Amino acid sequence: MNKISENGFIITVDSFLGITLATIFIILALFYLSLISLDSWNAVDLKDSCSDLISVMEKNGVIVDALFSSSSEEISLILNSTPQNTCFELIIFDEESINVIHSIKTGCVKSSRSVFSVERSIVLNEGEGVSFFVARINGWFK
Repeated sequence: MNKISENGFIITVDSFLGITLATIFIILALFYLSLISLDSWNAVDLKDSCSDLISVMEKNGVIVDALFSSSSEEISLILNSTPQNTCFELIIFDEESINVIHSIKTGCVKSSRSVFSVERSIVLNEGEGVSFFVARINGWFK
């Protein structure tokens, strides 16, 4: 009378084995995925951000306006509007490699081991002559 049905016992062992194997598979998959590092993608994103940032400033005339007004105010506003985990610094040099304009994002100190730089050449036509400048943007993670 207290006899356990053989079919019920096999189904119970089978389902227990299936759940155990599924759990082990999920744990192994999560362990494997936790080993993947996203540092290389972050580096690519940072380099793209530097390139995009200097391109936007160049196309909008922010760099030329800063050179004519000798002020980095507008550049600072743009740098400060970038994401919190990134730092940027814009330096504009003249023909003799003299620092003409320098702006760094507020709260950032250049202390990272990996800094990405992107440069743009700028030519200004000033009435009697032409002036050449180089704008360099440096980017790093906080």
